[in-house]
Amino acid sequence: MQINTVALVTKKEKIYFRILLGANISFWAGSFLCLFGPFKLPIIFIYLYFLFTFLLAFLGQGLYMGYLKNSAIKVSEKQLPGVLRTVKNLSAKIGLEKIPDIFIIESGGLLNAFATKFLLGSRNFVFIYSDILELAF
Repeated sequence: MQINTVALVTKKEKIYFRILLGANISFWAGSFLCLFGPFKLPIIFIYLYFLFTFLLAFLGQGLYMGYLKNSAIKVSEKQLPGVLRTVKNLSAKIGLEKIPDIFIIESGGLLNAFATKFLLGSRNFVFIYSDILELAF
């Protein structure tokens, strides 16, 4: 079965690509000028770039986590209690002190799951694609 990959690409993907390409070109050009150019700009440019990159990654991860939590169903005693019992049993078997928050995402036929956390030391999350859960239960 062939997958139509054109249908999977969002309309804004080309815009996002151009934005990232422009940011990368400006970084590498600026870095080259800082290190080897005639002006010998101070190294502060590189520090500012790393600060900007960290802030952008932080913001991106926060937006992605918000998107995931907004488009998923949280497993609880009221929703999917069988899955919650299974997670509690497995967590006890492997010795987890705190059970991660479990979310179910509609996946469009993909079979997968992943675990993540927002910040160091924050809560852990497990996202399970609905189709793999359908096979298991």
